[in-house]
Amino acid sequence: MKKLITIIAASTMAFCAFADQITDRMNFAKSYNIPEVPCTVTRYDVATKFDELYRTFKDKVTLSYEFGHIVKQTITDDKNKETLSFAYQYTHDSKIKSIVQNENGAIRTLEIEYGTDGKEKATTLLSGEEKSLKYKILHKYEAGKKSLRLFNPNGALENVVTFTYNDKNQIESIIEYRHNGTRVSVENYSYTDSGKIASTSSTESKTDFETVTKTVYKYDKNNNLTEIQKWVKDELKERVIYKNNASGKPVKISFYDVDQKFDTTVYELTKIYEITYTE
Repeated sequence: MKKLITIIAASTMAFCAFADQITDRMNFAKSYNIPEVPCTVTRYDVATKFDELYRTFKDKVTLSYEFGHIVKQTITDDKNKETLSFAYQYTHDSKIKSIVQNENGAIRTLEIEYGTDGKEKATTLLSGEEKSLKYKILHKYEAGKKSLRLFNPNGALENVVTFTYNDKNQIESIIEYRHNGTRVSVENYSYTDSGKIASTSSTESKTDFETVTKTVYKYDKNNNLTEIQKWVKDELKERVIYKNNASGKPVKISFYDVDQKFDTTVYELTKIYEITYTE
């Protein structure tokens, strides 16, 4: 799954409107710290009335695996209708070759090419069954850095994304530029002593590179994720709480948003993910 995460992280920065789908759907399991085993994730929207919780079934994500690789993610709605799916294909050496998204019949395909050195050479985003070119990304590697160059269907260079790494080969920063060199955004990463992500912070050009968002990760003594905090301009806006089983696998993920209507220190439960493993 590590190769998938690398590809998805790169694509997230560059694919603009497609980024939210990649982050929360294509990479669903990793986004929510779900182990790489077959399971079903059920999401409920939560409403509060007179201190009682009302849970409404929202959708269900089913993760299918073959030979240790995820081959399909399927999202079904409250009527058990498939609304979104991702199908994965791999090369002979277990690298992801393509990811096909089907959202209510609308097809998008992410294709990855590799060089003789095994590194990603190009990533292409195509739309429709006829596979019309939307964007193409060329990968470039330099000492201690990796960069992506995003081209639109007309072949014009739009954005450049640069990755820098620390001495442990962990991503230290992701910087996005316009084709004219204007910096668009910066994302920085920090890690715990055990190698887990401790925090990420993002800045954007429209704020003169003031830190506008920060995400903090908390773990228990066994390095299992227990909480994610999302901050905006030094204000805590969202908490994600993990309930893990005896093996350290998450079985319930609860999302709390700050209730701005009454008190900015009150966190209102808004949605719940419940995970059932089928191993």
